[in-house]
Amino acid sequence: MSTMIAIPGRRRVFQIFNRTFSLPSNRLKRSFCILASAIMDKCFYFLGIILIFFATGIASFLVYSFFYVLLPMINRAHAEDYLSYFWPLLHILYVVFLLTNVIFNYLSCIMTNHNGPLYKRIVRELANATNFDYPETLQDINECKRDFEDLIVIRLQRRRARAEEQMHQAQENQSQKEQIPLISLDETT
Repeated sequence: MSTMIAIPGRRRVFQIFNRTFSLPSNRLKRSFCILASAIMDKCFYFLGIILIFFATGIASFLVYSFFYVLLPMINRAHAEDYLSYFWPLLHILYVVFLLTNVIFNYLSCIMTNHNGPLYKRIVRELANATNFDYPETLQDINECKRDFEDLIVIRLQRRRARAEEQMHQAQENQSQKEQIPLISLDETT
């Protein structure tokens, strides 16, 4: 059984199976943010793999349906024409062109290396264009991460306060509705 006790000040105390743990409040929030971002990174990594297989399956099905369903229909439709080989060949060339483009672009997206001088130069140019102070040293990177985590915590606190305020407002509205006397519409009175 676990319970959490909030101690006024900056510490949180956890009791798990008769053992007591104490953590500073800011450290707890930062630890939660780090854990949540690590879990989301892993989820997105596996989701990316699943989506790659899904997109490959869709592309394979479309290629199959073209060559085994549409192409025979096109051949039958143009069997009597003077240039009976021209239209199916034109369709095949167009589909192969599109398929090559899709495969090339998809593989380029998957296998792009996000490292190196060209990538770093592009990231710096984007940072300059958006007026973002790009971190240069390891200390700057850690400070940027801490600032971002603090921003997330502040947003969560605002969201929680807003939700509590809405809940309090709804409770007040409910209590006001309960206090309104019912008026009888009886004409006999």
